[in-house]
Amino acid sequence: MSEIETGEIDAFPHAVAQAARAALSLLTPDQLLKPAASFSVQVAGETILIPYRTYYDQARIRRAIAAGGQQGLVALCLGSRHHDGFLRESCARRLLEHDEPWVVPFLFQLLGEYVVEIVRPIEAAIAADGRKYTTFTRENPAYFLTTERRAISYWDAYYRARYPAMQDYPALKALAALRALQTL
Repeated sequence: MSEIETGEIDAFPHAVAQAARAALSLLTPDQLLKPAASFSVQVAGETILIPYRTYYDQARIRRAIAAGGQQGLVALCLGSRHHDGFLRESCARRLLEHDEPWVVPFLFQLLGEYVVEIVRPIEAAIAADGRKYTTFTRENPAYFLTTERRAISYWDAYYRARYPAMQDYPALKALAALRALQTL
């Protein structure tokens, strides 16, 4: 197994490693660049290292997603980290339909990024029922705060005119809803 695959397999819990290997066997040939950095979070007590950005060929991602099952879900997760924002959004929207705890950090990360079109459906899903995020946010309090600071920074830099009241910015609304759920 190549160095690229080893790092990307670390983005998933050990129980999902076989599906990750299967998805990566479809994704990594002709990969444009190695994944950009990674961030560390806890999922059910296990540390996972999620790539900040991936650079797979889009046709390969679509084929891996079409495989379905856990392999397709792994491809959706990695697609949600893709350098193309349209593909990130498409993958994120599909991930919202899944309840696996290891999917949550891929969606949560998007709350601390700058594309509000990707954030809006996540905020709507959290407003409807954010309970699947509470275990993750409790397990990763420092990451929660970092994500919140990033969301504030992006609101200030890009969205202050569109959302004059900071608490109306979709990412910050989602984070406030999650913070409220943590206290229940």
